[in-house]
Amino acid sequence: MKKEDERVKNLINKGTSRRSFLKTIGIGSLSLGLGGLSAPSVFASQKEKRFMFSGPDIVNTLDPAGHMDVGRSYSRLNFYDGLFRWRDNPPVLQPWLAESYKATPDRLRYTVALRKGAKFHDGTEVTSEDVVFSLERLLTLGTGAAAVFAPLIEPKSTRAVDRYTVEFNLKKPFAPFIGLTHFLHVLNKKVLLRHEKDGDLGSAWFGATGSKLGPDGVGTGSFAIEWYSPGEGFDAVRFKDHFWPWNHPHLEKVGYRGVKEISARMLALMKGDFHGELGYTPYEQWEKAVKSPNVQMVQQPSMRLFYFAIHNRKPPMNDVHVRRAICYAFDYEGWIKDMLHDQVDRNIGPVPNPMWGSLDPKTEFGYVHDLNKAREELKKAKVDIKKYLPIEMNPLAGYANQTNACEVMQACLRKIGITSVLVPKTWPTITQLSRKEETTPLLWANYRSTYYTDPQNWIGEMFDSDRWGSWATSCWYKNPKVDELLHKAVRILEKEEREKLYKEAGRLIVKDAGAVFVHNEKWTGLYNKDVRGFRFCPVGDANEWRWIYWA
Repeated sequence: MKKEDERVKNLINKGTSRRSFLKTIGIGSLSLGLGGLSAPSVFASQKEKRFMFSGPDIVNTLDPAGHMDVGRSYSRLNFYDGLFRWRDNPPVLQPWLAESYKATPDRLRYTVALRKGAKFHDGTEVTSEDVVFSLERLLTLGTGAAAVFAPLIEPKSTRAVDRYTVEFNLKKPFAPFIGLTHFLHVLNKKVLLRHEKDGDLGSAWFGATGSKLGPDGVGTGSFAIEWYSPGEGFDAVRFKDHFWPWNHPHLEKVGYRGVKEISARMLALMKGDFHGELGYTPYEQWEKAVKSPNVQMVQQPSMRLFYFAIHNRKPPMNDVHVRRAICYAFDYEGWIKDMLHDQVDRNIGPVPNPMWGSLDPKTEFGYVHDLNKAREELKKAKVDIKKYLPIEMNPLAGYANQTNACEVMQACLRKIGITSVLVPKTWPTITQLSRKEETTPLLWANYRSTYYTDPQNWIGEMFDSDRWGSWATSCWYKNPKVDELLHKAVRILEKEEREKLYKEAGRLIVKDAGAVFVHNEKWTGLYNKDVRGFRFCPVGDANEWRWIYWA
């Protein structure tokens, strides 16, 4: 039993009170707010009971322009709205703040018609000016989804045609563009400019306080913030005036608490103090949790790719033979069978198996666990790898599967003479470090989730050198031929031709050992037995709460 499990067990055996237990495992007091605000109690009556969600991520900002990772998608999906929204499995793109769009034949201009009457949380109407402002703000700040839009749209090129019409002008054709617009979270221009300081477009105020009900209503989402503590969590209430009718069963109150220790989260879920978990829970944890009468499990196929990002331009990884040695060293079969109990599928390339454009493991080349080949590759390397030992490897803090995978990789590398040290880092730290080539981690475990359903979401966002400077491109990979294939693939609309181009690019990336591609995951969600209505979508991973209700 791990140390954290022992600590939790001792707390229970000692008869620790619920309040003390939650504080000890890292949730903190749930009845005390910040700065004079009061966080509503979790333990209200069933009718008013707050749906409490948990995960390993620390909520350091509620500004949707500050992040785009799935680990914090619950805040983006529930407090803010985009023009379109992906829903269900397989994902379907649905008009949301927009009603429709038109594209010119050359796919360089998209004209979007907005829904009339949609309101911000302060009651003011959403207009095209807010859409334009939100995109310009995102491009100016250069964070979050700016990495997706910046290569496509020049600042100040987006135009408000009239109160309810927006025109996007692209620098180059991009076949899946409209599927990206769920990342353009529309914010209240007047409110943010009112709180602007030193040209920050309101980001300092927004990051520190979040969007409140009343005069400071920034978002339009299904729920509105009533209490927020950076680094701890938030509570929110249903936005009754949301444009989408509330003519279905729904929640009145929701909340989130960040707890890094997964055993602590599982124990709180089994006790009924938490009612939902971020998902992709490790096998050993959900196997225990589902035995509790308070827990139910939901599984869905996903398109989440697990891989090790290798810094292709930093020694000793700038030698292709070192990278190939690492790819051959990892024990894929042992990891999938023994550690993950065959709950995932082997994925050999940069596009997940369920998506068109992926490489078939049965017919295409992919790395296998072969220590002899790994040693042969090291002998071919021109770099003196001993100068760089031990190398640093980074799992994401709070993600047990990533830590376990890094431990397996560490053991495998040791067998071919490569020593390493594991240094867990938080997601905000990783994303910040990955913005610059010199600070990007050398080798780290990561997931590439579904941000939009197109091969470009994976291979294009991760390996196009034009996109360097974000966590998605932290491999700092460059192959002129791959760039050429990827640029051509997004300029055409014919699916069959695009698929050929993506597969050709994928083969080159695998040959170059651009990363260690490991597996394609299934989504495993854990909920309280009384929760109903959850809708899974690979884009957002079931973190949209407006459909959930108490039985």
